[in-house]
Amino acid sequence: MNFRYDIGILRAIAVIAVVFFHFQIPYFQGGFIGVDIFFVISGYLMTSNILKGFHHNNFSFRTFYSKRAQRIVPALLFMLVGIAIASAFTLLPKDIKTINEYAISSLFFVSNISYYLKSGYFDNASQSNFLLHTWSLSVEWQFYMIYPLLLYPFRKRLIEHRYQSIILFSFLILFSFLGMLYFNENDNSLAFYMFPTRAWEMLLGGLVYFLQKEIKINTVSRGMICSICYLVLCYCIYAYQEKDMTWPSCYTLIPVFATACIILVRWEYNLFQSSIAQFIGKISYPWYLWHWPIFVFTYYFALTGHGVTLILILSSLTLAILSYYLIESNRRLASLKFVAISASISLFTCVGISYASTHIQESETQYFSHYNENYRKKFLNKQFRRGTCHIDVEHTFEQFNKKGCLFIHSNKKNILLLGDSHAGALAYSFKTQLQASNINFLQATVSTTYPLLETKGPKNSVKVIDYIYKTFLPKNAMHIDKVYITGFWGSGQYDYPTLKKKMESLIAYLKKHKLEYTIIGQTPAYTMTYGDILALEKKLNSKLEQKYILKQANDYNNALKKDFAGNDYLNVADYPFIKYQNRECYMYDDDHLSIFGADQLVRYIISKTY
Repeated sequence: MNFRYDIGILRAIAVIAVVFFHFQIPYFQGGFIGVDIFFVISGYLMTSNILKGFHHNNFSFRTFYSKRAQRIVPALLFMLVGIAIASAFTLLPKDIKTINEYAISSLFFVSNISYYLKSGYFDNASQSNFLLHTWSLSVEWQFYMIYPLLLYPFRKRLIEHRYQSIILFSFLILFSFLGMLYFNENDNSLAFYMFPTRAWEMLLGGLVYFLQKEIKINTVSRGMICSICYLVLCYCIYAYQEKDMTWPSCYTLIPVFATACIILVRWEYNLFQSSIAQFIGKISYPWYLWHWPIFVFTYYFALTGHGVTLILILSSLTLAILSYYLIESNRRLASLKFVAISASISLFTCVGISYASTHIQESETQYFSHYNENYRKKFLNKQFRRGTCHIDVEHTFEQFNKKGCLFIHSNKKNILLLGDSHAGALAYSFKTQLQASNINFLQATVSTTYPLLETKGPKNSVKVIDYIYKTFLPKNAMHIDKVYITGFWGSGQYDYPTLKKKMESLIAYLKKHKLEYTIIGQTPAYTMTYGDILALEKKLNSKLEQKYILKQANDYNNALKKDFAGNDYLNVADYPFIKYQNRECYMYDDDHLSIFGADQLVRYIISKTY
C-alpha cells in the first residue's frame, strides 16, 4: 500500500484531540472522539493487510499476529514497567497493587473487560486509574485476534465477489451498531468497554476498503467531501460534551462516518505532507500511551495550573519521542523473541511489586488508604438502603419500594428525604435520628440525578424523581410535614445559570404545594478520596487536604448560598466536621459522607431547620 498522508493526519488529529481533552485544554471538550478515529483507521488498515494476503494467497496467521505484537507490545511494556517502577516509590500501597493488577490485565489485553467488571457509580473516579486508557488497546487487540479468523473462511468470496463482501460487512456493522444502541440504554459500561459494541467502528473502516474500488468520485467532489468531513471532526471535538451524552451512541456515527469518508475519498492536501503533522501521526501511539499516566500522577498529587499543564504535554511528548526512537524504531527490540522475553519479565515485575505492596505491615497509612473499599463492603447498603429506597444504576424503577419507603403514618409527623446519592448518604442518619424522636421517615434517593423538575440522568433514576414530583407529592403534600432535598450541586451536571433557573422552579413548585422544605447545600468535595488524602498526609507528614478541594463544587456552593438563603439553601459547607476520630473518616470517598460524618451533619440540620 502506498503511504497515506491523510491517515497520518487523521492519527495526528486523533491523538491531539485525546491528549488535549484529557489535559482539559479549552475547545477540546469533545476530544474523546479521537479513540473512535483510531478505531476506524485500524479497521481499514487491518482489512487492507489481510485482504492483500488473501489476494496473493500468502496470508499467515502467525505472521499477522506476530507483526501486531511487534508493533504494539514493546512500547506498551516500556510504559507499563516505567509506571510500575515509578509508582513503587511514590504511591500508596493499595494504589501500587491496583496499578500492577491493571498492568497485568493490560499485558494480556483484557483491561477493557477488567474495567467493565469493576465499573459502576460507586467506584473510584476514573481519574485515579493510571492505566484506564489501555482499554482501547485491549479492544483493538481483540479485534486483531478475531478479525482474520472471521474473514478467513470467506477469503475467496471476499476477493472475487466484492458486492457480497459489502453486504456481509454492512450486516456485521448493523448488528454491532444495534447491539451498541441496546446496551447504551441498558448497560452503558458494557457498550463503552466491550469489543462487540465497538466492532462496528472498525468494521466500517473495513467496509471502506471494499467501497473505495467501487465508488468513483471526481477530483472536485473528493476535495469538497474531504474538507467537509475535516470540518465535521473539528466541530465534534469542539462541540461534544461528555457530560451531555452517553458514549458510544448515535452521536458516535458522526465522527466515525466522517473519518471513514476521509479515508474513502483519499484526497491529499499539500498540507498533509507537513513534516510536523506527519511526525505527530507517527508518534501518536506512544504519545497516547504516556499522556494519561503522567496526567494521573499530577492529579494524584494535586498539581494544577497552566504551567503544570504545559509541562504535562511536553513531558508526555518527550517520552513519546523517546519511546518511538528507542523502542518502536529499534528492529532488535521488535523481534518476537525479545517481545516474549520482555513480556515475561514485565509480568513477573508487576506481580512482584504487587505482592510486596500487599505485605507491607499494617499502619495508619495502609488503613486509611483502604478505608473507601472496606467501608463500601461493610456499610454502603445499610447507609443508602440500596435497591429499595435508593435506586442506583444497578437497579430499576420497579425495584423502588413505594409502599415501604414512602409510607405515610397517620399518627406521626412525616419527613421526606429526596435527592441524589448525596441525599442517600444521609438516609441512615436521618432515619435513626428522626425515629428516635418518634417521627416517620420517608426516602426517595437515586444516583447521578438532581432532585429537580424535568431533571436528567439514568432513566430509572429520572423515573423515581418524576414520580415524586408528578404523582406522590401532588397527592400527599398535605400529609408531608417537611421535605429535605439535596444533591451534588457542584457536580457540573448543569451550568450554573441553568441550575439557578431550575432551583427557582423547584422552590416555586414546593411553595405552590404548600410544602415546608429545606434545600441542603453542597457538602465538601475533593479530587481524591478523603481516606487517601489522610494516608498521604501520614506518609508524607504534611497537611494536604486544601490542595484536594474540588474547586467546581466550592464555586457552585458560593454562588448558590449567595443567590438563595435560609431554607431555600442551607449552607453546610462551613460546618465544623470532626474529620476523623478513632479511625473513622467523615467521608468514605471523595464527596460522600460516611455514617460518622452524616450523623454530625444531620444533627446540625435538624437543629437548624426543625
